[in-house]
Amino acid sequence: MEMLELTEGFDSLEWASDFKRRAASPTTEVKSLCMLSQAYKVATLLYGRRVLSALSTQPTSNNAKLVSQLLSLIEALQNDAILFKCLLWPTFIAGLESWAKSQQAFVMESLRALWDSTSCLNVIGASKILRDHWKREDFPDALMCEISDVGGLGRGWLLI
Repeated sequence: MEMLELTEGFDSLEWASDFKRRAASPTTEVKSLCMLSQAYKVATLLYGRRVLSALSTQPTSNNAKLVSQLLSLIEALQNDAILFKCLLWPTFIAGLESWAKSQQAFVMESLRALWDSTSCLNVIGASKILRDHWKREDFPDALMCEISDVGGLGRGWLLI
């Protein structure tokens, strides 16, 4: 829980600005770095909440606002060819928490764009894991744990 509080307190703008001071980056780079940092921050919060809810008896948090924020950050960073390549993990986490078909379609389009720009095999693995995850959610069976259970994903996601 303390880790989530520290993550929530992380200041992406301060981090990006500090990076700028050390690297003499232009202001536009600071904005992009800030968005990248924010994407990782939001993805970390979503992931942390997912893990905590799997370990507790408390109901799962409503993460809709964080998911929307993360998807918006991913969309905004698609215009930065270099930083967009860094978004596999946040995109995967957004996919795990995306329940609307439109969100899932956006995640898959983003993964396709990542594949086109990186040819990284982990993108294919992420796509397969997410498709399987969404199928399980569309057709849950009695033996599946609740949605927040990370264990239901198998181990392949650890490579992402």
